[in-house]
Amino acid sequence: MAETIVIKAARQRFGKSSFTKAELIRFALYREGTLNAYVTPKLSLAKKMFKEIIKATSSFIVSRNQVDMSIEYSNGSIIRFHSEQQGEGLRGFTVTGLLVIDEGSSFKDTTFYEFIAPWVTVHKALTIITSTPKYKTGFFYESYMEGIGKKNPYYTTFDWVQSYEVPISLEDQEKRDKMPSMKWRSEYEGFFLDAEGSVFGNISACLIDKPEEMREIYLGLDFGTGSGKDYTVLTGFNQSGQQVFIWSTNDMAPLDQVEEITKIVKSFQVEIEVVNSSGRKSKQRIDYVKGFYAEENSIGKIYLDALKKQGVVISPFNTTAKTKRRLIENFQVAIQNSSVGLLKDQDLMQQFSLYESQVDPKTNKVTYNAPAGMNDDKVIATLLAWNAYLRKITKMYNIR
Repeated sequence: MAETIVIKAARQRFGKSSFTKAELIRFALYREGTLNAYVTPKLSLAKKMFKEIIKATSSFIVSRNQVDMSIEYSNGSIIRFHSEQQGEGLRGFTVTGLLVIDEGSSFKDTTFYEFIAPWVTVHKALTIITSTPKYKTGFFYESYMEGIGKKNPYYTTFDWVQSYEVPISLEDQEKRDKMPSMKWRSEYEGFFLDAEGSVFGNISACLIDKPEEMREIYLGLDFGTGSGKDYTVLTGFNQSGQQVFIWSTNDMAPLDQVEEITKIVKSFQVEIEVVNSSGRKSKQRIDYVKGFYAEENSIGKIYLDALKKQGVVISPFNTTAKTKRRLIENFQVAIQNSSVGLLKDQDLMQQFSLYESQVDPKTNKVTYNAPAGMNDDKVIATLLAWNAYLRKITKMYNIR
């Protein structure tokens, strides 16, 4: 069986890339005629390593192929550079010297076990797997655990975080309050996270009895079908990040919902009488609504179009795995920094407390959802409203 070295390290400060680059160069130059390979999740990272090694070893290079991303040296050794994005194109390669797998926790299990692991079986080539840890699942975590206590004699595990006291830079420390605590714990403190569990932490610490007077409002809308357990929810935050109201329904026809939502939104638009310097009176319209997001997926686009015909200024939000994760992480930061205030709504608290994350061990992708049979409509509406509010405080968003 081939020997495997697994290295767990926190982000940036431990020099994983420098180490793997040095080892690839060492194997290629000191072991004549070897086939060596570097594999990473993203093509951009593979290209970066390709260019860096060319620069470091230019005097020994016989040829280089930028299309195939391979380097051949005067001693007959070769280094190839690959990314997970090649998919089926990763089949059939062989390594005789060193195989480096960088950021292993980001690989799909199928990519490793079906495509990459067979590369070293014939010649028993050494494999080095490095990564910042993520979840307690997937091939990187499993490989790391194989080396703990020499459970598997062919695996050697190194925990650089625990072995070397490398301080976190002041620049990185400044990021701590701007990212979810669990993400910080894995990326900068080097801990594996539980694969499943509650997402939002201590919601109760963010509850408020009464929000302050509203001068601005930022709205979020999650559409439902109007029947059964599926609710349409509209909620909003004021200028201080405090939730000011929650409206929901599951027993109104679609057109009736549009009419009621329009009525609510326009209730935040008022006319006041002003007097100019010459004493002349006039009407001035004040619109407290400064941001409004609604999900456009599924039936959402139909509702959005209907609301726009009623004169409602509203921005669509396209929910994907990536954009949903961004919504959730932004709200996690708000909770841990106590910068959000939530109304004491029993359904809202229940939905937030039960909301969970799950990791697919085959794809290593994280999904966020309510448990089976439970609702998340108030959660989604709240996240969308908070997204509108964040655009305000970062001075990036103005729909008027």
